[in-house]
Amino acid sequence: ATQLNGGIGTILTLQDMIQEGNLGLMEAAERFEPQRGFRFSTYASHWVRQRILRSIADHSRVIRLPVHVHSILRTIRRTREDMEKEDGSSPSIEELATRLEMPVEKLKKYTDSSQMVLSLEVPFNRNSRDDKRTLGERIASDSPTPEEDAEFDSLREDIRSVMNSLGQREKEVLTIRFGLGDGTPRTVEETSRGLGISRDRVRNVEARALNKLRHPQRNYKLKEYVGEQSDEKQIIENLSPEEIWSF
Repeated sequence: ATQLNGGIGTILTLQDMIQEGNLGLMEAAERFEPQRGFRFSTYASHWVRQRILRSIADHSRVIRLPVHVHSILRTIRRTREDMEKEDGSSPSIEELATRLEMPVEKLKKYTDSSQMVLSLEVPFNRNSRDDKRTLGERIASDSPTPEEDAEFDSLREDIRSVMNSLGQREKEVLTIRFGLGDGTPRTVEETSRGLGISRDRVRNVEARALNKLRHPQRNYKLKEYVGEQSDEKQIIENLSPEEIWSF
């Protein structure tokens, strides 16, 4: 509950959220279907989170910014994070404006507005390095159901298992070629430059990796999600969003 409440302006107390979490746990117990193969702890955690998030959304002092501002603030935040990773330090307002190709004064207006209004751009979980979603993204009306969340977790574990059965170079080639890290597929030439190996080497490693994925012991798990008729490239392309391919 404290993780869910990190940095979010709300009138809910910790006790309130614990109570909401208990209600979510009770709902999970009523809905749980062991035959679906999910662990109860995994399944229940999604119901607990969903219940608390709904309560936060109902009671918090969160104000929605206009859609276009919401989008611009997201771009600013992600660009700043990218620059921090590149240089190891936070960029100045001028450096950030240059990267964004935006006048400094305009950028200041956006950053000032984000500080004046508590928007849905606040991080959903400040204590997680892996979960980069904002509160707005997490409590969107079309957010997955607990059943979908549990199936997603199961899929992610199966993907990790399959990819970890490959060699390091094979994982690197497939990750870059099919955009498994950032959602952007690359050509053989781009992969070659990125890894510092020849194009022929990229093709050979890719072919070997896909060959391994054809083995029934590896691909049967993933075909359960995308259909029996899919080949290995289709499986990878269908399962390549960044939020899934987080090794």
